Amino acid sequence: MGEGEISYAGPNCLARARAAAEVLLERLKLRKLAVQARVDLIGIASVHDGDSGTRWRTYEGSEPQDIRVRLAVSARTQDDADQAAREALALYCCGPAGGGGVRWRTTPRIRTQSYLMLPSDLAPGCRVQSAAEIAQ
Repeated sequence: MGEGEISYAGPNCLARARAAAEVLLERLKLRKLAVQARVDLIGIASVHDGDSGTRWRTYEGSEPQDIRVRLAVSARTQDDADQAAREALALYCCGPAGGGGVRWRTTPRIRTQSYLMLPSDLAPGCRVQSAAEIAQ
């Protein structure tokens, strides 16, 4: 998993944060990185928004004082996740004006998958072995 963040504050920070979010998503498309991406505008919409970003794109409330743009990606390789997360760093000098507090990181992630099985396919049981039996 890769994450990149940058903050925008002051007048017009919502428009700048939206622009930064769209730039991040467009850059991922252009680079054709094998990632699944989500952008949150923390301070506008994060927890209750979906991966499509409908809430932050359509928000019409009052202008906040500051917004944290967060890009989160899921990738099969650490390199893809790292490259995607570093796109937030590129916004520092090549994005909407006034961005600051950039950070990025990658972390390993374990994926789980649920499966349904018929009870008739299961053979529950238990077998106890000694260390000597296991070593054979």
